[in-house]
Amino acid sequence: MLHVYHVLKLVTVILFIEVAGERPRISESALERDQDVSAGTNDLRSFARPQPPFSHGISNAIRIRLQGIRVQGKERCPQWPALRSVLAKLGIKNPTPRLTRVKWSGCDVKAIRLSGHKAINGTLDHEIGKLKALCELNLGDTEVAGDVRHLKGLSKLQKLYLYNTNVGGDLASLQNLTQLELLSLLKTNCAGELASLQSLTQLWLLNLGNTHIAGDLASLQRLTQLWSLHLPNTHVSGDLASLQGLTKLGQLDLHNTNVAGDLASLQRLTKLLELFLHDNNVAGDLASLQGLTLLQSLSLYNTKVAGDLSSMQRLTQLQGLYLDNTDVVGDLVSLQGLTQVNNLDLRNTSVAGDLTALLPWNHVTDINLEQTQVTGRLGSEWRGRWSKLRSLKLSGSQVEFLPWPGELVQLQSSVWTPLHAQFSARAILPQLNLLQLNGCPLNGDVSELLQPLCGSPALATIEAAGCRLSGTLTNLRPEDVVVDGVLFSKWRPLLGKSLKVLNLATNNITEIKGIPASLQVLILAENSALNFADGVLKEALATGTFLDLQNVALSNTTEAAELLREGFIVKTEQVSSMSTEGGYRCHSILSTSLQVSPEKFLPQELCRCSAGFEGTGAHCRKCGPNTFSEGNGSKCTPCPEGTIAGEGEATCKCTSGGKFSPDQSPACQCHAEHGLTNLRGAGNETETCAPCHDTHLRCPVSGMLLTSAPPEIGFARLRNNDTAALRCLPPWDTRCNSTDSNGSTHFGCASGYGGVLCSDCEARHYLTKGICEPCPTGDFTQQIWSMAAVAGGIGLLAVMVLTYVWSRFWGANSTAEMPSEAAPFSAVGAFKDQMKQVAPMLLQTCQLWAVLAALKSKGGHGSSDSWEIPFIEASQLSVDSLEGAVNLQCALNDGAAVRLASALAAPVAPIAVLLCCLAMEICCHGFGVASALKALTLFYVGGASAASKLLRCQEVDGEKGSLPPELPGPSDVLIV
Repeated sequence: MLHVYHVLKLVTVILFIEVAGERPRISESALERDQDVSAGTNDLRSFARPQPPFSHGISNAIRIRLQGIRVQGKERCPQWPALRSVLAKLGIKNPTPRLTRVKWSGCDVKAIRLSGHKAINGTLDHEIGKLKALCELNLGDTEVAGDVRHLKGLSKLQKLYLYNTNVGGDLASLQNLTQLELLSLLKTNCAGELASLQSLTQLWLLNLGNTHIAGDLASLQRLTQLWSLHLPNTHVSGDLASLQGLTKLGQLDLHNTNVAGDLASLQRLTKLLELFLHDNNVAGDLASLQGLTLLQSLSLYNTKVAGDLSSMQRLTQLQGLYLDNTDVVGDLVSLQGLTQVNNLDLRNTSVAGDLTALLPWNHVTDINLEQTQVTGRLGSEWRGRWSKLRSLKLSGSQVEFLPWPGELVQLQSSVWTPLHAQFSARAILPQLNLLQLNGCPLNGDVSELLQPLCGSPALATIEAAGCRLSGTLTNLRPEDVVVDGVLFSKWRPLLGKSLKVLNLATNNITEIKGIPASLQVLILAENSALNFADGVLKEALATGTFLDLQNVALSNTTEAAELLREGFIVKTEQVSSMSTEGGYRCHSILSTSLQVSPEKFLPQELCRCSAGFEGTGAHCRKCGPNTFSEGNGSKCTPCPEGTIAGEGEATCKCTSGGKFSPDQSPACQCHAEHGLTNLRGAGNETETCAPCHDTHLRCPVSGMLLTSAPPEIGFARLRNNDTAALRCLPPWDTRCNSTDSNGSTHFGCASGYGGVLCSDCEARHYLTKGICEPCPTGDFTQQIWSMAAVAGGIGLLAVMVLTYVWSRFWGANSTAEMPSEAAPFSAVGAFKDQMKQVAPMLLQTCQLWAVLAALKSKGGHGSSDSWEIPFIEASQLSVDSLEGAVNLQCALNDGAAVRLASALAAPVAPIAVLLCCLAMEICCHGFGVASALKALTLFYVGGASAASKLLRCQEVDGEKGSLPPELPGPSDVLIV
């Protein structure tokens, strides 16, 4: 018997271990330990099946031996290699059969449960298709990726959870999994048509929300076992009538799809607990749902549903009712019996009734009746009601909320609830956190709003913008309070500790005597005028309370101005706002806790009138016609003569179209690259701005006149105040360059040049090779000695000529009668005789060469800058050459007079020589004529060239343009 007893005991232990293996559990600590599977320090082997406590004398050695036999058996199973590959690909390092999240049945893998483990970040492997006996695959809420096509061979699969993963693929891969009962692909990358699932008739849970699924609801008509159907945020379409045969449905979520239809199609779905059809094209009457008495959540907002609230009276199990933005009507009293409701949203409907009809709802936490016709006021009946209410949104409704005057006295004296256990059950809204009354017709004093709520210890936000409130805001100071006959002396309101945000914008609040100490945000925007008690504004800024005072004017700016002067408030350096109509520009406040409209907060300190306006601060008016203002508080000034201005102009406009500048004279100035043609008062009553380039003038800046603008390079003025420049004579870039002028740039001549079109040289300059060069510095002794040497040379030459003439004259007479003797032949003599005949022709050729070179240069066909030309010019033996040789222009310090004298003397000198020869002819017949002929050979070309220069008149400029016929003064004739 004892032996049988031990055998039975061993069998019991083995069965216990087997049962423990089939019901795996994992502790929270194990999940925490294995968050980093990929790191290699911890792996899913820690999910080992927990061991039951052994008793009845079974030793640890027997337990370990049995466990070892069990593990070794699984490793020999045919499915273990495939499972190991699947787990490894899923991201589990060194997987073993001991994983508690893998369920075995003998050697068959029945379930893989790895949901919620973010370290599972691998992919679905095709090896999973070898686990033919797999009934459950749960990888939900992991980082797994892959394609569902690897699952198409798992024909025994009953539960498939891949929600919140990166898995994708087509639903068609699952059409052969006919044993599926639960399918959740929520928030995956799967796509496909609903028709792929019509063969999965065993499904009772289908969740394809937030996927790329499409198709018609009619594809699901065969899935009569469905209890939970979730297809939100998909491309599914169809009519609700397709679902009327799914009578077992308890949950239906089709929100934000393309589904349409009438609510009447759902009348047969009497087992529905949750119905979410919001954001669809669904229509119908609420009366169609009055038979769905088990409904706990009903969401039809943003649909075309209509009907009366009275149709909801039978739905007593409702906990959430969302009918906002529908055509629902009715009275709140119809919902009085729905005491299980915890969330109610009827905003933007035509619902009416008194708010107090819902006071019996003891479980309600959120009520939203914005933009409805609901009314109601606080009263003593509110005590002890809505004890769980956290959010009450009534903005835009007709709720007056403030208690009646008689009720207010009662509430002020006996309703505040201090921190005392005996009164907590009768407090007013003890859990309320948010109260929104924006736009409600409160029509009372702000104290009537705050005082009844002083006993609400959780109220953090009160929004009452645009409620026509008035009066004074205080800091909820301690007061003596009587609650149910009990006096509490100097009781500090609980609201003063809990209130964080108070929005009183767009009201008629007139004074701020104090700010509750706990308040973090106080919005007072759009209150017409406010007076802050002394120190309140500074204290609020010091504590960091956010103040919104936009479009609020301070009744007393003394404290704010003092804070600005002390640097407690700092204005921006740049203008931050401006008003076109008001005509002012303002700086703002550099603060993260203070928002103001500077034109109302501190207009005198922060604002100035804009250009075209005059005044102080933000009180500005437009300048009248023909007046202007440059802004910054300046007054309107009449426009100068010749300018006009419209109303509210920042500057006057020149009638000539130029640029107006009141700080310069004349006031009208042309823009850059343009010049004014005539000055006011110069005999011409019209002023015009013309492009400077068209007249060869340079106007790099605005405000230039054509009569004074410097000419362009290569151009010069003929006369003073000319409005145009002409092309200079070559070399024009050297003669006419106003940028290279040491003196006035008015005519456009380069340094050292002057006269008409810069054709002459100025003082201290001499002309050489057609260019004016500066005279050498120092004394002119050398030049004087040169002049003396030349004069001596000329005298010596004259003596030699006279001696020669005298000897020839007297010698001829003495030897006339002597017989001639034949001279012997000599090569030198023959050469001399030949040179006497050829030399004059060569000399004239050189002289003509110089003349032709000069004509070519002045004709613009070339240049005479060849090195030999100056030497050849000297062969002309003219007075010009003599003047250049001794440089009389610099020696006499009057280059113009010297050049004029030399020009006049040049043609006279050859004539003087001929007269001398004529005198010689009288004395010596025949000899004077021969000498004259020889003199003409030497001096004719040079003299003729000088004479032609003297007589030639320059009638064109450098571009062959005609010069004006009238040139005043002696400058009519140009000496070139």
